[in-house]
Amino acid sequence: MAVTRVETNGISLSVSVEGPEDGRPVLLLHGFPDSHNIWRHQVDALTAAGYRTIAPDQRGYGESDAPEDVDAYAIPNLAMDALGVLDALGIERAAVVGHDWGASVAWLTATFGADRVERLCTVSVGHPTAFFSAGGFEQKEKSWYMLFYQAEGTAEEWLSRDGFANLRALAHDPVDFERNAVDMAKPSRESHSSAVPSAW
Repeated sequence: MAVTRVETNGISLSVSVEGPEDGRPVLLLHGFPDSHNIWRHQVDALTAAGYRTIAPDQRGYGESDAPEDVDAYAIPNLAMDALGVLDALGIERAAVVGHDWGASVAWLTATFGADRVERLCTVSVGHPTAFFSAGGFEQKEKSWYMLFYQAEGTAEEWLSRDGFANLRALAHDPVDFERNAVDMAKPSRESHSSAVPSAW
């Protein structure tokens, strides 16, 4: 993947850009605890079909900047990052695809920048209003991890315990685990990694 730096919204993001410059752009937003690398198989398929893929490491992930302030990870900031990436690359409109935490960012990106989003595809996370209006114990039981990640220090300790054994258990691919463990072990990530998936 061809990786470039994009300055936007007061930070610097690492962004992978692949495919023909005149290809229809697709913005790919990863989830927790991944980086742009999670999209490598989709990037291959999309670029082979003539699309141009744009896959940033969201703030706090991969090689992108990791601000110290927990409030910096509020979801409106991440949506503005996504739109800023499009601006920096001179892209007026793009298809936006988000997975997991990236799906939440994608929903808000489409809300803030409806005129910039040609189409939207979210994986694993439905529309925010549908989530918040879903009642009952079953939904709360399925969403336990959101509360868990909000306890400062707790998720960091649990994920990194025994050489990141618990993070390994969450990974679907050994390659992804190794990359994510290295990223999460960076000193700049230790103080706020639990804030990223919970900061609405």
